[in-house]
Amino acid sequence: MERAKEKAQSSHRQCAKRGFPALERNHFKGRVSPREGHRRWPFREKVYTFPVPHFFYLARCSDGSLYAGTCVHVKEREAKHNAGTGAKYTRSRRPVVIIHFEEFRTLSEARQREAEVKKWPKAKKEFLLESKHRHSHKCDGALAVAQV
Repeated sequence: MERAKEKAQSSHRQCAKRGFPALERNHFKGRVSPREGHRRWPFREKVYTFPVPHFFYLARCSDGSLYAGTCVHVKEREAKHNAGTGAKYTRSRRPVVIIHFEEFRTLSEARQREAEVKKWPKAKKEFLLESKHRHSHKCDGALAVAQV
């Protein structure tokens, strides 16, 4: 029992050093923190003061493969992929071109769509590109033309 108290006090001191508020004993269902001493804890979500659309996108890599992901700004995400700071998968397959995107109200909806499409075989993804998006879309006030 003494060991548990020492561990809790240690966690309080670590949080205080980092400028986080002190923890209450029954925080997180009796545990002191999700991962003791983890530097990203407590987790802070981005809070937007206005509704922000989230996008699911498909990107074509230089080797012809498709990458699925989610983002808030499509053009910025494409730039990140091409700068090499996006996903590890696309880092060695540059240049990357986002060829399809869909807008959602929440990040969870966009991620659900991403998970759904990632399970599909490549032929079905290609069919999605051919059937629905031979026209252009509007994103962030700029015209983004779907390239197939």
